[in-house]
Amino acid sequence: MNIYNIIFIITIISLLFPVNQPAVVPALKIISHVTNAAKQPTTLLTIKALSYNILYGAGVDREFDNALQRSGQYKQYGGRNRLPELLAYIKKVDPDIIGIQEASGWARGNPPVIQKAAQELGMNFYLAESAGGHHVCLLTKFKIKETENLSSVVGPQGVLRASLNTPDGDVLNVFVIHLNPHSTPVRLCQTDALIKKMQPYHGQRTIMMGDMNFSKDTGEYKKLIQAGWKTVTVWGIDMIWASPKITWAVTSWFNSKLPQPKNLSDHPPAGAEINFFSRALSESGTASVSLLPEKISPAPSFLSNIFSDVQIADHDGLDNFCACIRWSSRWTSERFTNKMLEITSTGPWKSSVRLNKQFTEGQGTLILYKMSVNSEAVFYFDNNQYYTNEQYRRFGINIKPGSFRPQISRGKTALYEKKISGSLIPAADKWQYIMTASGPDGEMLIYVWEPADSSRFLVLRESMEKDWCGQKWSYHIVVHSGQVFIDEYSVINFSSIR
Repeated sequence: MNIYNIIFIITIISLLFPVNQPAVVPALKIISHVTNAAKQPTTLLTIKALSYNILYGAGVDREFDNALQRSGQYKQYGGRNRLPELLAYIKKVDPDIIGIQEASGWARGNPPVIQKAAQELGMNFYLAESAGGHHVCLLTKFKIKETENLSSVVGPQGVLRASLNTPDGDVLNVFVIHLNPHSTPVRLCQTDALIKKMQPYHGQRTIMMGDMNFSKDTGEYKKLIQAGWKTVTVWGIDMIWASPKITWAVTSWFNSKLPQPKNLSDHPPAGAEINFFSRALSESGTASVSLLPEKISPAPSFLSNIFSDVQIADHDGLDNFCACIRWSSRWTSERFTNKMLEITSTGPWKSSVRLNKQFTEGQGTLILYKMSVNSEAVFYFDNNQYYTNEQYRRFGINIKPGSFRPQISRGKTALYEKKISGSLIPAADKWQYIMTASGPDGEMLIYVWEPADSSRFLVLRESMEKDWCGQKWSYHIVVHSGQVFIDEYSVINFSSIR
């Protein structure tokens, strides 16, 4: 029998009596941040994370249709409540953690929209309100251990931190971010502030996700890379990052096979399934880096004549450009120059800034300002509703050289009958203090005086109706003509108005 006959017989036998072979399993596509990939470590925790900018609250409030009209997006997204579609999408994808940006209107209602959404999804939640009204929020299947609203120190679009208790008995820190969409210099400052706030969690299980409003190969991206943070996934300007010192890897869960939302937002969702192979290198806890003064300072004696138990809770002399993260603006004709904030009119009521803080009863702001010749501006508190909404409240003052006038509104109704008292007359190119405060029981106050002579002052003080009580106020400066210069500002706390 020759060799060819032997091969033929062996082939026939192998076909008739096959030997069991192990199935070939395709390898899982993994993006690794594992120190030794040759030894696949044990997975201690797996999470599915989703980040989504839902565009003006997914349409839960018709108020934001005006913004969609201005941006040319109304036809595609406006005029309808997209929340049911959003919740249906989340249920299909079934993430463990969701970071939402532009949760506009989600703090409203009784119960609030965020609470109803969380109940339908069977999740815990935390919503961090921002002075601009966009808000960010976190929805999660895990128990929320602690939360922190960082919007006032990182960015007015909204930033939060939360610590979650995970099934393996450890803690996962989550940052949800929405950075400035208009200005690269402002975003660079925000990125620096964000890195400082995340530093204590460098060696812990930490993820950071959101609408970064920057892409790869930008200064902001490079700053985070240089600080050691690692990208988990990048979908344009929507990203998820993770702690640099913890070993983890990403699976191929979030891919084209998953259902994708249609006409829900102008952003795609960014998602990732992350396997964690190690625990915190440092003890999990409440470590934090404050960007605000650690101690509350006593107030000048003059303020004690106006308030009881008054203290300076925060002060900024605007000596550093990165003070810009404390303010919100489009930063077109508004800029920091010569250690001042300068707001220059580009047309009637087109130039403005807003302090990146929400004020409650027993709080106020103190501004040192001056105005150029032939200038006009309004300084006011409002409650972040749209002015056509009957729930809208505004308490402020219109200032131009030689004239003060109340700016008080309920909805679209102006309350001009309110009276101003005092002998002070506003003058061009002269520094003056303006203080706006919200007291207990709906009492509102504006006080203007000259730094060199506090006996020359002006007062607008009103006890408003009950529906003014318990509001959260934002502080605005809007310029009609000319220029307004801000040299410094303070936040004050007090127990009552004398």
